[in-house]
Amino acid sequence: MLPFNTKSNVELPINSNAHKKSTEEINNEVRTKLLNEKREKELQLKHKNTEQNSTIQNPCLEVIEIIIEIFKDVTGIPINTKSACKRLCMLLRWLVRNDKIVDLGIWTILKSEDLIIPVDTHVHQQALSLNLTKSKQVNEITAKLKEVFPQDPTLSDFSLFGYGVNNK
Repeated sequence: MLPFNTKSNVELPINSNAHKKSTEEINNEVRTKLLNEKREKELQLKHKNTEQNSTIQNPCLEVIEIIIEIFKDVTGIPINTKSACKRLCMLLRWLVRNDKIVDLGIWTILKSEDLIIPVDTHVHQQALSLNLTKSKQVNEITAKLKEVFPQDPTLSDFSLFGYGVNNK
């Protein structure tokens, strides 16, 4: 007795390996699906930000918010942009600026003038001592530095950080 209905019009493949996908094909499909989901999340977040903020927001903050949303389950990624987001600001600086020494300059989604200064305790202390700020507001420090370096406020990052570390 056959284990299937012989009156069915369904043809079984003669070679069972003919319809198996290779591991590489499956990996490519999964990778493509994940990339498409990631792009869809990015578009949704960008659309959400556009709807919520009719005023023009710093493009750097928008990119940071997208990164936070995509990598929200990763340890070390801030949960929102209320913190200084130093690591993400450094990452964006390396990816956007192109000094041919340290910064790669491989991202064109932002301009150097839109970058936010990466602030840690050393940069903050120097900003206070130079009267660049009276608070811990990264935007305030960046705006003051943009007056000096309009094309790239992050040019002073290393100077403030180094001076703050060396002159404790």
